[in-house]
Amino acid sequence: TFLESIGPSIIRSPGNGIWKREHGWNEYSYALRFMRYDAAGLFIGSGVVRAAITLDETGNHYTSTATNDVLDVNGNVISSGCATSVSTRFQ
Repeated sequence: TFLESIGPSIIRSPGNGIWKREHGWNEYSYALRFMRYDAAGLFIGSGVVRAAITLDETGNHYTSTATNDVLDVNGNVISSGCATSVSTRFQ
């Protein structure tokens, strides 16, 4: 399982989902969903993030690509986006 922690927010929930190892020892993926709310706290839809992660040969760095879909209350996609990231382990 996968749990995304976020700071205090009245407009969205933390994300819940799954992650798994893909082909080889250094490729992973995850998918998560979070709930979206308006300023009054009413449910207005959800968001879905899907990412692919590749560790480098040391396991201390990774790169990732992700997609993000924003859905209305009926599950219809109303907007989409994409992202990339580069990360380094710190000690």
